[in-house]
Amino acid sequence: MPSDSGLIFEIERFATFDGPGIRTVVFMSSCPLCCAWCANPESRDPKRRLMYWKNRCAGCLRCAASCPAEALTAGSGGITIDYRRCDCCGVCAEGCNAQALTLAGELMTAGEVMERVSRDSVFYEQTGGGVTFSGGEPFARFDFLFSLVTEARNRGFHICVETTSCAPKEQIARLSPFINIFLYDIKCIDDAKHIKWTGVSNKLILENYRYLAGNGAGITVRMPLIPSINDGEDDLKQARDFFLELSPRTRIDLLPYHRLGVTKYERLGLAYPLTGLEPPGAESIRRIKTFFEEAGFTTTIGG
Repeated sequence: MPSDSGLIFEIERFATFDGPGIRTVVFMSSCPLCCAWCANPESRDPKRRLMYWKNRCAGCLRCAASCPAEALTAGSGGITIDYRRCDCCGVCAEGCNAQALTLAGELMTAGEVMERVSRDSVFYEQTGGGVTFSGGEPFARFDFLFSLVTEARNRGFHICVETTSCAPKEQIARLSPFINIFLYDIKCIDDAKHIKWTGVSNKLILENYRYLAGNGAGITVRMPLIPSINDGEDDLKQARDFFLELSPRTRIDLLPYHRLGVTKYERLGLAYPLTGLEPPGAESIRRIKTFFEEAGFTTTIGG
């Protein structure tokens, strides 16, 4: 894949929760983390994934007949996809008039992405908005992200990057002068817990946060609230103390857990990791918001 190209699984226009003003959010595929609560499982892979929308399926079975890899079979519940065979060639999706089969992700160049982003430049100028690169993890395709940030900077756009910064410090340092705000995802401070629920250590993530905070980078913390996983008293105190030490005036966006991504797991043939877990209640969310506000942080719910 060329360095100025990458897989984009969504471009969201007129977003208002991913940085200041009206923004266009570019969602990039590939992520080194595998968070149990991930709402976009199609974003994890650096390649396209076939998704099956069972409610759209007309039962014509043309897809199974056309599949070169013989990865699709008919069953009592509709189509079954053998993902070990499927190479995401797209033949089945192209022939599905009902759009019950779709490929997640579109290979685009940085220029093609920014052409779309530029369509709403008048709204950025009027509202102080711009472009936000999200994921997945944008730094997982660093060369592509570098091309995107360079294109955006050349157009004079305000730039946010939503990231865990689970990437080499050299990459963070190289791009940080051109990024107005890092929307910095912090899941939890305890490393063992982080490994358990995301699959990776947070040592590099916290080290990069220290680097950015120490160099005066613009940072807004984004912290998911996952009941029974990272919303306990010890978890919250550890997070508070970490931010107080390094960036006591930072803004914290609390992102309450939701189940909106469950159907995506079904469409990808994946088991949802947190079956039965319910979103946090309003009182719990208010309590946590107050906890951080009392420590002096500007705190919002949902960004």
